[in-house]
Amino acid sequence: MVVVIQDLTNVLSNNLVDIGFALGSFALSIVYYLLQRQIAQRRRAEIELQQKTKRERLVNQNRSTYPPIFKFGGSVGDDGSRS
Repeated sequence: MVVVIQDLTNVLSNNLVDIGFALGSFALSIVYYLLQRQIAQRRRAEIELQQKTKRERLVNQNRSTYPPIFKFGGSVGDDGSRS
């Protein structure tokens, strides 16, 4: 009877170790996935900011290269409206 109880205890403890290992692996996989997703999101945001900065530089460069043209009877504002 004692041998049977020891065998059951060993089987249960081995199963618990296997379940613990599986759950731990699953948890680590989820953490890895979330980290990779966050890294990809930040890279996309960084690329988008770089593109916006490049566009703004080009716009400012064009403004300094080509001075605004004033017509008689009013001037053109920054937003393109006439006063």
